[in-house]
Amino acid sequence: MTSIAIQRFTLSVLYPLCSLSGSAWARAIKFSALIGCFFWTSHVLAFIAKQTVVNVFAFIAMESFHLVLQFGVLAVILALVHAADNPNNQPDGV
Repeated sequence: MTSIAIQRFTLSVLYPLCSLSGSAWARAIKFSALIGCFFWTSHVLAFIAKQTVVNVFAFIAMESFHLVLQFGVLAVILALVHAADNPNNQPDGV
């Protein structure tokens, strides 16, 4: 849980530095999907390449579900926070 909390803090600091178009929800979903894919390759694919996994497909499904849930929650939190900061749903700086 500590690792996830540190990741969330780091990604929350990184998010405002990214220029993504769309509403607060669209930007949050794009950012979370991009970062989630990065984490998926390093957490799931790299683990399978390094370790012996008895049931590869079950492992991929379980870990993928966990990461979708984790980064789905991140997208919701980012969208809610940044929608409140930017009520017109305009990209930051516009």
